[in-house]
Amino acid sequence: MMSTTNNTPNKLYKSSSPPISHLKLEAIFHPKFENETPDSEIRTKMLDKVDTHSGYLEVSLKHSGSLLLWSGRQCYFSKNSTDNKFTKVGEVLLMQHFARFYDDGVNNGHDITTSSSTLTGSSNWKDEYERCSEYVYSNRLTCSFEVVTSILGHHGDIPKRDYLILIAVADRGWNNGDNNGGDGGGSGGIGRFYSTNEVVKFAHQFRLPHNDIWIFSSRASCELLFDAYDELREVGTATTVVGRLDDIVANQSGTEGEEGGGMMMCATKFTSLYPHIMYQGDILEGVVIRFVPYPNGICTMNEGCDALSDWKDMLEEMKKIGVASNELFQLISSAHEKMDDAQPPTTTPVDNIASDYIPHVNLRALAELDDFEDRIDNVLQAFHGPRRRRIQSKNNVCQQDSEGSKDMKSIDVVNVAKEILSDTSHRYDSETLHIARLIQTLDELKIHVAYKIVMEHTTLADTSTTTERCLCILHIQHDSSFARYNAFLRKEGNGGMLLFRGFSIELVPSTTDQDTRIETNRESMDMDMDTPMCAMSSNANDEKLMLKMKFLPYMVRTFICRNGLGILQSSGIGAFENYALNQLRNWKVSDISVRKWIPFFQGWARYCSSSPIAVEGSKYLRHFNTFVELYASGQFQSTPEPTSLLSGVIIIVGPSKYDLSSLSTAISQELQCPKEIVHDIKKLTDKDCFMSKRGGLICTAQIENGVGCMWKLLKQNDEKIFFFVMAQGNDDTSAGDDVYSRKITGMTKSWRKLPCNMMFDLPLGSVDLSKTDAVLEYLRTNEAAMAMMEKLKECSKSNELDERPGLIVFFPLIPGSGKSSLCENITMDIAERNGRRIILIEGDKVKNEGKGKFYPVVTKEIMSQSSSVAILDKNVPPNSLSSLNALCFESKSIALSVLPSGLIDTHIGFNASSHVYPFPLHYLAACMSHVLHREPHIGKLDAGLKDACMIVVQFYCFYRNMTVEVWKEKLRNVGYHGRVMEIPFFKEPSLPDLPHDLKETLELAVILQTNIDLKIGNAAEDEKGVAAMEEKLRASIWNNREFIGNLTTSLEASRQFFINELTAEIDLLPDTTEPTITAKNPLARSIKIVSLDLEFSEVHAVIEKMKDTFPAVRKYFTQREEHKINDENDKSQNRFITSLHVTFAHASQMPQATMLSSFEHLVGVRLQINATALLFSDKIAAIQVEIPVDSATPKPMNPFPHVTIWCSENAEAYESNDLPEMVNNNQAERVVLEQPVVLEGVFRFWYDEV
Repeated sequence: MMSTTNNTPNKLYKSSSPPISHLKLEAIFHPKFENETPDSEIRTKMLDKVDTHSGYLEVSLKHSGSLLLWSGRQCYFSKNSTDNKFTKVGEVLLMQHFARFYDDGVNNGHDITTSSSTLTGSSNWKDEYERCSEYVYSNRLTCSFEVVTSILGHHGDIPKRDYLILIAVADRGWNNGDNNGGDGGGSGGIGRFYSTNEVVKFAHQFRLPHNDIWIFSSRASCELLFDAYDELREVGTATTVVGRLDDIVANQSGTEGEEGGGMMMCATKFTSLYPHIMYQGDILEGVVIRFVPYPNGICTMNEGCDALSDWKDMLEEMKKIGVASNELFQLISSAHEKMDDAQPPTTTPVDNIASDYIPHVNLRALAELDDFEDRIDNVLQAFHGPRRRRIQSKNNVCQQDSEGSKDMKSIDVVNVAKEILSDTSHRYDSETLHIARLIQTLDELKIHVAYKIVMEHTTLADTSTTTERCLCILHIQHDSSFARYNAFLRKEGNGGMLLFRGFSIELVPSTTDQDTRIETNRESMDMDMDTPMCAMSSNANDEKLMLKMKFLPYMVRTFICRNGLGILQSSGIGAFENYALNQLRNWKVSDISVRKWIPFFQGWARYCSSSPIAVEGSKYLRHFNTFVELYASGQFQSTPEPTSLLSGVIIIVGPSKYDLSSLSTAISQELQCPKEIVHDIKKLTDKDCFMSKRGGLICTAQIENGVGCMWKLLKQNDEKIFFFVMAQGNDDTSAGDDVYSRKITGMTKSWRKLPCNMMFDLPLGSVDLSKTDAVLEYLRTNEAAMAMMEKLKECSKSNELDERPGLIVFFPLIPGSGKSSLCENITMDIAERNGRRIILIEGDKVKNEGKGKFYPVVTKEIMSQSSSVAILDKNVPPNSLSSLNALCFESKSIALSVLPSGLIDTHIGFNASSHVYPFPLHYLAACMSHVLHREPHIGKLDAGLKDACMIVVQFYCFYRNMTVEVWKEKLRNVGYHGRVMEIPFFKEPSLPDLPHDLKETLELAVILQTNIDLKIGNAAEDEKGVAAMEEKLRASIWNNREFIGNLTTSLEASRQFFINELTAEIDLLPDTTEPTITAKNPLARSIKIVSLDLEFSEVHAVIEKMKDTFPAVRKYFTQREEHKINDENDKSQNRFITSLHVTFAHASQMPQATMLSSFEHLVGVRLQINATALLFSDKIAAIQVEIPVDSATPKPMNPFPHVTIWCSENAEAYESNDLPEMVNNNQAERVVLEQPVVLEGVFRFWYDEV
């Protein structure tokens, strides 16, 4: 609905209650979807559903670009904004597309006919663009495009041509008949997304460029699809991937036979007008594989079945559309060869640009100019003239004007939603109520949303009337919010709206002079409305199966070479290499690919570091493509460095009048020292001396500077330092009688008195110091010099380092977490292992004993023996990771971070200013309680400190805006092979709800600290607020002390787990930091459980047998039959477990090393076991099993070996361990089989997801 005004001020109305009559969807794109289950499980489910004729698989290419939404006319939106360079470029590209593919000789695009005309972009394209635009606008559609350009940021490769691809169409006005309190008429629907058939037919109707799409409806073709991806995953390009998909279609198209039960199978392709290879290039991001259910459910072989008839009709239609798609491509393929020659960008003033200039705009040339957006604005202004859409952005803060009326431009969207939902007059339509409920739910869930209010002004074509609309763009700040919202919908089952990306709405103000509920005149769609549709109302029972499968050539470019630039520039080449290795490990690529790509990344890092111009991520491909050519020619490739013959520091001392550079260079070459020579003795540090044990270091010094700067350095490093002193001769007293000579003689004696490993004399005049070659000749031929060098090499051998990588254990936690208790006596509990020294460095001791800053002290301690295991008893918040990372790379140490169990994304704050933290509030409460109840603390953080609780809150806030996933990823990128250990902190994996007063107090404390950190408010008031909040916190902790005390596990259990896991980690430390990620490498993945995996059909055959014999069993499972369709991983539902197994060992019971040594040889081995009984309650059911006594097979750690069969909602599978006790307490039943049934399984390791 538009509000009309004749150039009136922006005040649209006086205050009303509420002032909004409608909320309308303005632009939407599909909700964010990420698999919450492993790809292998999704594949299996897809194949099973295709095999039972429940649906088919649809495959499309993933073009790499930016999202553009178009709701007709000038209503262009990017994902989170409008009227920006993304929308302007997209608008120009769409019009250029119409200019390219329309002309007077092609019947206005309505029929697929041939034409000899050239597609030069005559005036006809404007008519077709306007026709499409009005159709989209009047029918309330939103067309979503992927805009692929070289000017809006670089992805996998620079596209050959700038273009866009239609990827989705949303019908925002579609109504499913649910009024929800309103009349539901006309435009008051909740919308739907077009099916693929509809998208392609719509695209053909207007010659819009849809994606390449393949359809596979037989199991055989789907298996070939997955086989093709597995084969091409690490090498796939557009050429190879498209070729394989086309081959599958060619070989499987129209097959009929036994596999389909006599039913027609279909494999077909919808050909794009813009083939990926011709437009984007050969680097392919990936493919999207989606399971699409048939509209009328499962098809059977019964020829009289309506579903079968509809299914055949739909597949036949797909084939016809595929043929039409290819014919259209062939018809206008000449356009690919007759692209208009791009003209230079105009510098003409806007008034002089012709309105038909759009087809000739050279976007790439425009982008090179400083005023790019102004130039493209000029072009669009010339095209639209006075009808050009104008946007004014406003803040989302509710303000009032001088007359007391609320200003539409600064309306509070959340309050509007609440007012609408509190209204009892039933005057709001379905669409308004759905949107209002969504906004209210986001607020209740404290999902961080930015509501951007903009005012849109446009002038109608045939009048001077200006229309003004108020639009709101919803920007979801964190991707994890989509999963939270979807989980809420599943739990509530209330059919709420989905949470879209690219989500914009219109806020229609109330008016007194007209009925604001004007219905849109929707054109009759020339489409089959019985084709599959995706309603935008959620359905908790719908299982959406989708796979986003990327290819390694794209991933290494975008996610490593581009996204790793920040790490490379801030932390150096070593940190970048580690980041790259961690990425490859996370992607679980083969060792062959690791060996191929790691040298490539090393070369890229050296190229970027040597480039005089900083490499920017948004334009990285300009450098990358140059680097690829240089790398192929042999440049920047790794060559093995020669082993240095020096371990320690050589300091060459001589008079200032002599140039020591040739001498130092010659010695460096002779001893193969890789490091740069230090020419200023004052820059030599303790750290340099430590590092000199790995590769050596050479430094020059002037005798005249004196020895004062050396004494402090020599206190702890004398055994690492060698002096070369250049003198006048053997007898210093004969050096001369002048003042300068006597001074040199005296100061030389001072240098010779310095304590060091060895002192050498090098007589002046014995060699020409001006030429490096002459010095090298002297060192290699002079007997005294040769003896001196040999002696130096021998001494270096005794000074060599243990080159094995060490381990640095650290705690990224908050005060009161119990880390000091875990570390107490740790050096006695573990002692030395594998020749590695165990070091405990306590942060509070370092501070209290005045040893200096923590990290320099740690560096000195670790570098003295870098293969040690150093345990840092100190909280390491995010801002300290850079120091730790640098230390790991300098010492070649592996980083092991220790986290508590039970981490979960925790959102705190009011909606517009909420933040996410990785620790639950239960953890904050427990840590505060520990601080308040501890004995007087060495760091003085105990109950005696007046603001002790708020200091804990301050540390908690260091993790602001850090999700669990992001935090763990950062920790894995620290040092070499960064590892994360989680130790038991809470008693139970599912945390109970916090008491209301405790939860509210903790949240308010975090909000207060956030305001202080972000400097929001008054400092004096904050100081008073901290004191008052401290008092409240202590009172709340005390009042809830029993609840808090019952949250955490015992210190003894946590400490024993920590010792066991740490011991295992030490035992598994490698002898080198060389990259490898083979399955046997324990640093690659953590084993979660050792299981004996069983076949679903075999286990349920036992249940079916028992149902025939035992009425109670039959009744129990008959009542639960409908639960079989529910996802086993969705704990909000009653569900059957499909991944059936017997757990032999769990990571919480057994160290990683023990699991490896005890079970690694059994992986893949089959074992027969006996099913003996069924135990079941209202909450859970399991089959008890007996494991044969066999010395080669370890016994399960669980005293009750079993297979969990079924779980009720919110029940965890591990709760089946309690069934024997429940039977004893008459809370569960046990039915014993008359004869044990043999089951056969295979041993597997289940790994934690990386």
